[in-house]
Amino acid sequence: MSAIELLEKAAGHLKNRAATYDKPEGERSIGATVAAFNAVTGDGLMNSEERGWLFMSILKMVRSQQGNYKADNYEDLAAYGALMGEAACDERNGGWSPGAIEAAAFRKSCDIGQNGNDGAVYSEYTLQEVIGDAVLSDWARWVAVGRNGKAAEFEEKPETHGDFWASMNGRVCQINQVVPPLNFKNCIWEIKK
Repeated sequence: MSAIELLEKAAGHLKNRAATYDKPEGERSIGATVAAFNAVTGDGLMNSEERGWLFMSILKMVRSQQGNYKADNYEDLAAYGALMGEAACDERNGGWSPGAIEAAAFRKSCDIGQNGNDGAVYSEYTLQEVIGDAVLSDWARWVAVGRNGKAAEFEEKPETHGDFWASMNGRVCQINQVVPPLNFKNCIWEIKK
């Protein structure tokens, strides 16, 4: 399809929008959509996938109030709402749904850090809880959980770098995801083979 053909089809769409959205000048939803988006967000920033889907949802809401009933507006609104919720879960909740949090809830309660008279440091997880159903690689000598709850196996002893564990030497592979620990620096285990 040539650029001219695309422009001709676009002109036809604009003419059809005039009838669809009951405005002689065609569809003019963006002004109301931008105003509503700014009112909802308070800052008008388009800085996340969630906000992208929010903008598209508001556009469908605005269009639904113009002209005749069009099922597409409501179908798209439902789809955009689901995509917005998925993005919000990933962006603002680390990907953890309420059901996943409940399923992975701590099975034991303990103080984090030194407890008892032996001076040992205890983790809120056991190694088996962190590994779950994963099978460790033959080369794995350490397992650690970062602040975000990502568990990884390490060939060499890792060190903390900000909110995660890293090893400058050797292999590393993510093995599981758990509820983010309260004190990730205590969530490291040496694998004795």
